[in-house]
Amino acid sequence: MPDSSAVSLCTKRKFQPGQALRCLPDVLAPYRNGVNPCFLDCAPVPPAWRWVGSKRELAALIADRLPADIADYREPFAGSGAVALALLSRRRPPRRVLLADRNAEAICCWQVVRDCPDRLADALDRLIAMDSEALFLAIRSQRTDGMEAIDRAARFLYLVGAARCGMWRENRRGGFNAAYQHTRRWFSRRGDLRAVSKLVQRCEFRACDFAEAMADAGPGTVIYADPPYMPLSSTARFDDYVAGPFGRAGQARLAEACRSAARAGALVLASNADLQAVRDLYVGASFETVEHEHRTNGRQAVREVLIRV
Repeated sequence: MPDSSAVSLCTKRKFQPGQALRCLPDVLAPYRNGVNPCFLDCAPVPPAWRWVGSKRELAALIADRLPADIADYREPFAGSGAVALALLSRRRPPRRVLLADRNAEAICCWQVVRDCPDRLADALDRLIAMDSEALFLAIRSQRTDGMEAIDRAARFLYLVGAARCGMWRENRRGGFNAAYQHTRRWFSRRGDLRAVSKLVQRCEFRACDFAEAMADAGPGTVIYADPPYMPLSSTARFDDYVAGPFGRAGQARLAEACRSAARAGALVLASNADLQAVRDLYVGASFETVEHEHRTNGRQAVREVLIRV
């Protein structure tokens, strides 16, 4: 019978404002006597751009919850791909990797990073050299229909780097509408783009709904689903990173897709906010609570849950 109890990874530490919750040393404690977990084979390559909800801080921990040998790995909510990059950094990376997302701009960027990272870095550098709020607003208003892939990817990286809190947000018409951030911007660097490019040469990228990315999963397939999180309240929500909110209907549809893939023999791991409403959607799954520090807008302690379906 699945263990439905929440296991905190930071129960011995109390969060203080401005102080990191350094969970990973505790997590690694069992391996300090010469045992090397699979995710420590190589230092994971970090994401090349910031992304709201990125698992940059938890990628190694999550990767260690996944098998050492993976034939078919899929992420239906790719974002900046932190967990995928951690797996691809292994000595034995997954033999097939599909990174999918409804955000077509992000998927275009992934493809350009794979194929021509230096040309992308050049195009991004030209935008950064002219950076201003006026430029940001002009680029924000552009439509990408018919735009060259290099320019489209550079636009994506510039906007996500200069937007408030690194937020990619779209209105119901699909237009990017995040505000300009005057300080503490974070732009992608050439070296990071090159490092990611080397890892993803054999990856497949697809702009699609999560159901399509998870279709035909079976034995040998490993899925990590990191969707827009269930909102903590009616006012504390962010699930409109593409046109149209994800909503509770999307959460319920994802839970059913996860169960369907698991019944077909796939290993399915999902993450979400640690809320009773989330646990109710995944009745019969096992849950592991993770407490860590969220750095999107200052330092905040957050509580998430990993769900083994």
